[in-house]
Amino acid sequence: MRRFAIAAAAALAFPAGAFAHRGSLTYGHVRIDGDAVVYDLEIFAAELAEPLGLPRAADATQAQARAGEARLFDYVARRIAVRNGGRPCVASPGGLAFVDKADGFAASLRLRYRCARRPERVEIAYHVFFDLDARHQSFTTIEIDGTLRSHVFRQGERTLRVDRPVPAWESARDYLVLGIEHIFSGTDHICFLIGLLLVAGIDGRSGAPRGLRRGFLYTLAIVTAFTVAHSITLIASALGAIAMPSRIVESAIAASIAYVGVENVVVRAPRGRWLLTFGFGLVHGLGFAGVLREIGLPERGLVLSLVSFNVGVELGQAAIVGAIFPLLHLWSSRRSYRPVALVGGSMVIVLFAGLWFVERAFGFKLLGGALG
Repeated sequence: MRRFAIAAAAALAFPAGAFAHRGSLTYGHVRIDGDAVVYDLEIFAAELAEPLGLPRAADATQAQARAGEARLFDYVARRIAVRNGGRPCVASPGGLAFVDKADGFAASLRLRYRCARRPERVEIAYHVFFDLDARHQSFTTIEIDGTLRSHVFRQGERTLRVDRPVPAWESARDYLVLGIEHIFSGTDHICFLIGLLLVAGIDGRSGAPRGLRRGFLYTLAIVTAFTVAHSITLIASALGAIAMPSRIVESAIAASIAYVGVENVVVRAPRGRWLLTFGFGLVHGLGFAGVLREIGLPERGLVLSLVSFNVGVELGQAAIVGAIFPLLHLWSSRRSYRPVALVGGSMVIVLFAGLWFVERAFGFKLLGGALG
């Protein structure tokens, strides 16, 4: 295990006096892997009893450690917190291995802390075993982009700030992917787009089916209006020029989706949809900005990252429109389109939007919160 050999070597670099009358001891290795912080913690057999819920009089066996792997992970994950730019990274188990020692073995537990964006300003808070032994120490190496540094977590020194300069192009790439992921994971925004596209094949004056060219121009107009509008509020809000409570913004987004669905049903041939879309796009842009606030914005290449996120959103929207519009256009010339696709589809959208509104405006968790 090369990383623990490095950790051991780093530990030996500390003054010998640090080991005199020492308390419990662990070895750690931290490295950044994409958007995750990987934390390997080596715990000696003599110290596994408490995490595994065993009597403390005897050392744990490898079989006991393997059987209690989930409990061991929970114990450590509750006591090691990783934050990126002030936002918490979520821990998940990465496996358990065993390392032979002169006086027995040590359990090597891996935790993967998934961050919302690429780690840049990482803070590690280590609280393992201090409640049992105030003299506890954890000799840790931190590996960032091939560079190693050492740190000892001890009583009074339980947190470590690690800065990793992220090039502007790297942040731009990450935010592009985040924009795409946000659209495909945002059921509400997808419903909004579908609600708008349901009338793409219907003429705004006569209610008769549109031709392919006019349907495409209609779709281009509403997508452009939505893009321009949400770009304005996204950038303005992300830069701090606009601020609105998340509950109001998310509730308004749900209301806008419901309105589009109701208008599809009530108005035989909705007109001026590009203007309506522009207005609602301003609200949706505030929602996109709320996502960025949760993720955090980089210190370098801020504007480029914002533009990249917006481009990612547009790419996601373009993929959805490109997949749905041709199908709706082909169907729009059939008699079943209005009762099944337009009316039926719009009512489903209204139902979900209404449930979202109740959840977001009043804090209820309908269907166990499965609606998002």
